[in-house]
Amino acid sequence: MGNVAYNKTILLYLMGFWGTLLLSDCSSNPKTTASLHTLYDGPVLDIDSVQTWYSDSAELKIHLTAPKQLELLNGNREFPKGVLVEFFKNGDSTKPSILKSNYAVMLKDKQVYKVTGNVLVENPTEQKKLTTESLFWSPVTKKISTTEQVIITTPKEVIKGIGMEASQDFSSYTIKQVTGILQVGE
Repeated sequence: MGNVAYNKTILLYLMGFWGTLLLSDCSSNPKTTASLHTLYDGPVLDIDSVQTWYSDSAELKIHLTAPKQLELLNGNREFPKGVLVEFFKNGDSTKPSILKSNYAVMLKDKQVYKVTGNVLVENPTEQKKLTTESLFWSPVTKKISTTEQVIITTPKEVIKGIGMEASQDFSSYTIKQVTGILQVGE
């Protein structure tokens, strides 16, 4: 009986020795080690037809829709097919202000969205529209901003400029450098 236990112990030691030898042989080959430790750099989650609703005190504030959302390993969210964000004011869901673009990425570490490509911000209540190629939206500060060229259209004028800051619902804005104003006839 003691001989069987002794044989099992020897067998376990031999298996451990050969296993250690095999594993150490793999790790000594730099090509094998590099391929084993290559990190996956793609999305960790791929979602189609995204709809996200944000509310505060049971009152709808924001509705975000996108055809595709990618969750990245670093926590960023990418919207490769664009995004539509509706901003509701005082619970009024009939005429929300909108932010629309061909591409967007939410930068987790900065808590901002960078939207690019045919960017449109519109406030239908005040009949104001902004077009640009790129801007940042901060849900934390409830502001949008850009350093790019902007065109703002109202019922009375078309304003061109470089750089702008505005409230996210586009009810108020400041253009950094106005480059032209065109009065629109009534």
